[in-house]
Amino acid sequence: MTNNDTLLNKIENRTADIPVGNKNLPAKTEQKDIYQRIREQEKSYELILPEHLPAKRFIRRAEAIVRQNPMLQKCTADSVIISFLRAAEVGLEPCNGLGHCWIIPRKENGVWKANFQLGYKGAISLFHNSQNADHCDVMEVYENDEFYFEYGYNPKLYHKPAYDNTGKKVIYYYAYAKMIGGTPKFRVWSVPKAMAHAQKYSDAYRKMKETNNEKNVWHEKKNQLEMIKKSVLDEVLDGMPLNPKLIQALNEAPKHYEQHDSGEIDIIDMPFETVDYEVE
Repeated sequence: MTNNDTLLNKIENRTADIPVGNKNLPAKTEQKDIYQRIREQEKSYELILPEHLPAKRFIRRAEAIVRQNPMLQKCTADSVIISFLRAAEVGLEPCNGLGHCWIIPRKENGVWKANFQLGYKGAISLFHNSQNADHCDVMEVYENDEFYFEYGYNPKLYHKPAYDNTGKKVIYYYAYAKMIGGTPKFRVWSVPKAMAHAQKYSDAYRKMKETNNEKNVWHEKKNQLEMIKKSVLDEVLDGMPLNPKLIQALNEAPKHYEQHDSGEIDIIDMPFETVDYEVE
């Protein structure tokens, strides 16, 4: 077990796991507690963050994320700390506009907890840090693109995007990855398959279909693309010889996304869904 694992285990095993926004404590005391605890992890961040991501900058980002997100302020303090440490372990900066990863509040057994969530762009970034990584990407195919694929003994994948896709519908999503000297691996999902996946695994998608709530995360096309691309990419990366940090990030990230009953999205710079569900 590494020192980082020991640190996280100590935090996860704490019994005094109080919410950041506990109403029984004065507001200033609560805020000082969580922000002070974030700053107290500076030495840990220095040990695990990559050189291009200074610990002080990461701490400033973490404090800003909590301040700007009322839903995170409802989460237990320990879950907030752990989530930021998870992001630091894999060398990604949350909610920085690049779409690499986010810290998301989810309600589990009546208690709000923060969770680390990997985005598809973060997965691609970590893939390229893998030994012998060649290339990895995930894209959508529009109805006026030239597109062809075959599975089997001699798999083929061809995509020539049209010059202008304005007003055109997406008909496929695909992801591919290749290691140096290896055979390219790809998966293609039709739109019906992607929607069937969402229907099966996402409460928020089902609620959107029932209510057509414009505040639902699935209502915006950009958010749909983000979530579907991550699912297709997960299927491609499964079983590949990946960077240990990417494997860890994929294992840490929840595979499916839900949303609380109100349908409100209170996440800063985050296309995924706030979750309100009971975990057995």
